[in-house]
Amino acid sequence: MKQEYYKENTDKILRLQKMYRETNPEKLKERMHIYYLREKDRILSSRKSYYEKNAERVRATASLYRKENAEKSRDAIRAWFKANPHKRAAYSRSRFARVRKAIPPWFDKESVDKIYSASTWISLASGIKHHVDHVIPIVSNVVCGLHCADNLQIITALENRSKSNKHLEVT
Repeated sequence: MKQEYYKENTDKILRLQKMYRETNPEKLKERMHIYYLREKDRILSSRKSYYEKNAERVRATASLYRKENAEKSRDAIRAWFKANPHKRAAYSRSRFARVRKAIPPWFDKESVDKIYSASTWISLASGIKHHVDHVIPIVSNVVCGLHCADNLQIITALENRSKSNKHLEVT
């Protein structure tokens, strides 16, 4: 009986639902929050499972969104930094510690400084932002590289962000 009613009145039902959503956003937000708290474990498990099965697709979609909404993405990151200074500081400290652990005894600071300086000059000359990248990432599940001149390369910021923390196989 309900299915028949829905089939006969689909447009009307959808119009009323839309009107309710538009006039009661706070009620819906509260209801969704309660639902999330009640089903949090199941929701997170489902998200994790989906991500594991579709990791490349999820990353590609997120990357495309960030490109198409660059300013909105930057604003969101800035807002997160502002709202979570303790997490940002913890990340910076842990990254600094990882880099320090990856510095070999024969580390040549002058050579590394020249590479970072060259990156800055290339960025200024070309008008394209460049980063100094670790060819073999300092932290990885596969292999961990060193923070030294032989493991550094200058690449565009776009290439570096797309590479992320991946060790690219050379064939």
